[in-house]
Amino acid sequence: MLGKYPGRTIHFAGVILLGIWITNKAMNSFWPIDNKANVQMVEDTRDSNNVLAK
Repeated sequence: MLGKYPGRTIHFAGVILLGIWITNKAMNSFWPIDNKANVQMVEDTRDSNNVLAK
C-alpha cells in the first residue's frame, strides 16, 4: 500500500498536508473572511429556507 519505501511515502504525505496548512494560514492572514458578511449570508439562507418550507 505504501510502496517500496513507506517512510518516504509517509513523509511526502506529511509535507503535502503541511503545505496545505501553511497556505491556509497565509491566505487567512492576507485575505481574512469578513464575519459580518458570512453571518448575513447564513441568515439569508435560513430565511429563504423558511419561506420555502411554508
